[in-house]
Amino acid sequence: FKDTTKDDNDETIQIAPKLHFHMPLQNLIYNNFSYSFDTSLTNYTRDSGTKALKIKSKLPLNMHFSLFGGFLNLNISPELDMTGYDFYNVPIDQKKYSSIVANSNIELSSELVKKYESGLHIAFFSAAFTKSTILSEEWMEYEEIPEDLKINFVDDIPFESKITFRTHQYWNSKDLNINYILESHYYPSENKFRDLDQEIDLKYKNFSFYSKIGYSFIHKQTTDIYNTIGFNTNKYGFSLGYLWKKDYLSLETISKELSWKGYYNYSSDLKFNGKVAYDLKEKGLKNWESGIFYRRKCWSINFAVGQNITPVIKEDGDRGSIKNNYVKLYLTILPFGFGIKNNGD
Repeated sequence: FKDTTKDDNDETIQIAPKLHFHMPLQNLIYNNFSYSFDTSLTNYTRDSGTKALKIKSKLPLNMHFSLFGGFLNLNISPELDMTGYDFYNVPIDQKKYSSIVANSNIELSSELVKKYESGLHIAFFSAAFTKSTILSEEWMEYEEIPEDLKINFVDDIPFESKITFRTHQYWNSKDLNINYILESHYYPSENKFRDLDQEIDLKYKNFSFYSKIGYSFIHKQTTDIYNTIGFNTNKYGFSLGYLWKKDYLSLETISKELSWKGYYNYSSDLKFNGKVAYDLKEKGLKNWESGIFYRRKCWSINFAVGQNITPVIKEDGDRGSIKNNYVKLYLTILPFGFGIKNNGD
């Protein structure tokens, strides 16, 4: 990784190497009992500062039961998470940390399907209980790990139990497709709901609309909004977006921007695309990108140039910005002439 906003990258954390092994889900005795296994080794290194070596293994189990003739589904998913860390360039009492964590997930769900002459309606409802518990720790306790090591290397452990209520509904028809999600989290220790998230994705012929809204029950106000509206054809398309987000604790606005994306298909092999974002909070351009995609039978190339603009405060107190230009080039070789269709967006 290279941070172009710094004079040097001596303190930039690099991952070299990362080894990963995953065993797919396997049935255990019966079809409704299954397990899998996942393990990885990650080496976090840099020229200056703390470093770490992490070994992580996960053993998830899954038990599925169909109740009341398939009207209700019960999923019980316990998981053992075993993690060990070796830290470098730290005091001797902070050299190591290892833990075994039990993650619990119990979900009760139901799916309803109704077919109409004009389309198909699918409704999914679920309530899921999740909690993590530390079974054992060595060398030091989780609370004793220095904050900089937690931020850079250590995985978060969600100690608080919560119940997630979720409904996911679909409407599919010839011209109209709607995807709707409503989700809220209840915390038993506080005996209250904290937040509510609503997401809707609507497509009508060539038009599209997407909206995601977050609401805090604690602060009794909206905390984030993201809306886009678009028009797409086989020849060209574009979308306009609006993003507004607050810090969950301080409620200060941290992001507020307008964005535009578009593409033009000159032919099935030559396509142009671009995007731009304007920062309403800083009252200036945030980033832009322009690119071209060209495809032949056995190869394709994707080329783009762009700029990221970061606002800064100068030494004299005046406002300024750092402009980072970039070039992206992707070359794909298809020895047998097989490829994936690209819609240019």
